Amino acid sequence: MNKTKFCIFFLAAGLIALSISCGGSLSAPITAPTRPGICDPIQANEVLAATIQNTGTDDLQNYVVAVPVDNDSFNFAVGARDGSDLAVWDANTKSPISFWLESYDSQIGKALLWVKTNHLAPQASQTVLITAGAIPHCAGQASDGYAVFPFFSDVHDVHNWTTENHLSLTDTVTTSPFTIQDRQVIESDGTYNADPGLAEAGNGDWVLTYRKGTDHVDVPLIILRRSQDKGKTWGPEVAYFDTSGPDPALARAPDGDLILVFDKPDLNNVTGAVYGRSVDNGLTWGPFTFFSQPADQIFGFVPAFFTNGSAMYAASYGTSTFDTNESPYFLQSTDDGNTWTKVSEMRKLGEPGLDETSVTQVGEQSLFAMMRADDSINTYGSFSADLGQTWGPVISYTRQVGVVQDPILISARNVLVLLGRQSLLSTTPSNPSATTRQLVAFTSDDGGHTFNYGTILDTYTGTTIDGGYSWPLLLSDGSVYVVYYADSNNLRKPDIKSLRLTIQQPSITPTNALHAVSQFDRGHASRNLNLSATRYSVDLRFRSQQIAGGSQFSVILAGNDTNDVSRTLVDWELPSVHSSDPTSISGFFADGQFVPFTNSFAYGQSYRLRMIVDEKQQQQEGQMMDQFGAVVKTGDLQPFAQQGASAHVSSVTIGNDSNLRSTDTLLDFIFVRQAVTMEPGVAISRLH
Repeated sequence: MNKTKFCIFFLAAGLIALSISCGGSLSAPITAPTRPGICDPIQANEVLAATIQNTGTDDLQNYVVAVPVDNDSFNFAVGARDGSDLAVWDANTKSPISFWLESYDSQIGKALLWVKTNHLAPQASQTVLITAGAIPHCAGQASDGYAVFPFFSDVHDVHNWTTENHLSLTDTVTTSPFTIQDRQVIESDGTYNADPGLAEAGNGDWVLTYRKGTDHVDVPLIILRRSQDKGKTWGPEVAYFDTSGPDPALARAPDGDLILVFDKPDLNNVTGAVYGRSVDNGLTWGPFTFFSQPADQIFGFVPAFFTNGSAMYAASYGTSTFDTNESPYFLQSTDDGNTWTKVSEMRKLGEPGLDETSVTQVGEQSLFAMMRADDSINTYGSFSADLGQTWGPVISYTRQVGVVQDPILISARNVLVLLGRQSLLSTTPSNPSATTRQLVAFTSDDGGHTFNYGTILDTYTGTTIDGGYSWPLLLSDGSVYVVYYADSNNLRKPDIKSLRLTIQQPSITPTNALHAVSQFDRGHASRNLNLSATRYSVDLRFRSQQIAGGSQFSVILAGNDTNDVSRTLVDWELPSVHSSDPTSISGFFADGQFVPFTNSFAYGQSYRLRMIVDEKQQQQEGQMMDQFGAVVKTGDLQPFAQQGASAHVSSVTIGNDSNLRSTDTLLDFIFVRQAVTMEPGVAISRLH
């Protein structure tokens, strides 16, 4: 029988394999039994022999060894295409051996198995057989990580984790209720285009307004343009007004006229919100009137207009009447928007400063408002039970929706839709900061009490203030046309864009991974770990989904020291809110300091990571691998995450370790195993 033999040796800290031709015989002869009816793995269609050699000085009991195979040692055309008929056997006793198949690709011709050995004394070896295909009279063990590792978890283990702080761990994925269609760039001319507003005129034309200028602080022109084909094409830009104030707002009055709102200075150079009326579908405009005197009591409208019969309601914000903060104000008109009355101030003494506010009707006499906080790191809401005459206390929605700037509420298909500019938050120990790079949407099916299904509608590359403000228009088929602005080329020259949202019932599908989803809070799932070894590795493979607010997945190993004080040994953040770029840089903590490990992060991409931990040395070493176990990056030795940690590991925690971000992560597997300094070598022969 012709045999090709390869010697494969594993480096101490990882899974880099070197294959070289070598001679000699297997450490234990492999012979076929002669008695009929006896299990003989040699009779399989494909048989490999792997000799595992302990080249170190450690006495290894039940040690788990990685065994990679490829086309040079294995015929992937034999057996099941997914490797489900693989089995591992003791070469001497022919008894089955516990193993786990981490990866298998018959097209590429690579696979990675983990084999649990019996006893490897120093310099001793054990030979195992790896077979593919059915074998007469043999019943091998199926791939089973739970039988191999001291700690193992995958999708079958979902109910054994203890969850806390609004994190859910499931074996399903719930799809977003939003379908995004008809993306369009309306204007991209190298100028600064921002803050769009939109309304349907009485004659059916769509009228679009936005500001135009040279940069964020110099956009004085109010542009109007028209579409006569429901937003498919747009007429030329017409500069109607010149104003130093922000954010034009456009609405259709109950009688069909159009109302345009923007900020401008009065005769005393005090800036406030003004409104004007068009009786000819936006072609010409009458005189403009300030909403308040002094003018600066009301400014900064957002798309909060809604009607009830001939009454028209809106929200704005301005200087508070009782402190130095800003307050949102609720306004009404009972004559089709011709005159306006300030009905109520929507915050109370002691409540945080609030500005951009959207209001919608959620019951016969009930209103709901969503508000941006002055601190730009919170989002608040409030309810009124008397059509805005009075308002209840402000309620923090930050945990549910993160930081939403320019919040916009619109009802569509029996749900309340929240649109807004989402801040991606990063932090130093004392200084949170926001980077606004996403337009997002949420839904509420209980009138604004809870919001779910955060969905990114668009991301953009601009710096902190260049994009994301939007304006919706409800269409007759129940979909929502959204116009917004976004700096897509990082030039501080944002474009006017549009898309159409269709809202449907979310669907639930099974997944082959642990699915961790959290709100904007520290959400954890934990499992106890019983491990005697003090040198070990934690291995995992995960992929994070794009989610409003930015996904941040954490993996933590912790234990108690001799004084029964909890100590964190390992703490990964993937990607990290403590990095210079919280959207792309991942790493871990060492002695309380964040250590960058990867400088890129892509949603939907699978990452295979390992941390080798030495409790005696109080050191950790990060590694990144490909799907077949080859190490592609090794970091420097680092101290434990927590200074002076001398604990023995007792728990594994996954989830989201930041109250500034959320997570939507699929964890294929995570396991912990003993790891010696000198990993056993593996020599593989293909028998037939």
